[in-house]
Amino acid sequence: MTNIPITVKKPDTTVPIGFVSINSNNTFTKTNTVLLNLSANDNIGIIGYYVSTSNIVPLITDIRWINIVPIKNYIANVPYTLSSGDGVKIIYVWYKDNVGNISLAASASIILDTLIPIISVVEKKESIITYGAVIAGNLDWSVVSVNLLLGNNKITVDSVDTLNKTDSKAVINISYVPKNK
Repeated sequence: MTNIPITVKKPDTTVPIGFVSINSNNTFTKTNTVLLNLSANDNIGIIGYYVSTSNIVPLITDIRWINIVPIKNYIANVPYTLSSGDGVKIIYVWYKDNVGNISLAASASIILDTLIPIISVVEKKESIITYGAVIAGNLDWSVVSVNLLLGNNKITVDSVDTLNKTDSKAVINISYVPKNK
């Protein structure tokens, strides 16, 4: 009787570990097209990733998996188009290895802000004018007072939001004549 050595390999049960950020962790974007910064590692090799706006784990057989050349440490920047409509956008990414282990969901969020700031006059008082603006995200601002000269006054207001988007100048013409006492 001949003894033949047999090597039994344990099955790979280690799931990949993955990460995602959007536009290098920026808080805001003014366009729907962004870059997903993907990275993952696995003891055997990453063979694909799956991007979704849903947090439901994809099936290993789903045709929306993006296949990649097997690699233990995966890093890539891939373009992605956010859904339309301003607001918070959340992206979920899963990674799979060559035996079918799927990572936990990696997620990232970004605020889509395509609106230009809006300026409007709110109220006037004798020698003081108060004005404010509503900016995307319901952020309000105001100036408490503006000193007016006798006669015609021209006030030009510019607004810049957090994405450096500017509104066209709003010009407010005020003629100041003091009340008789």
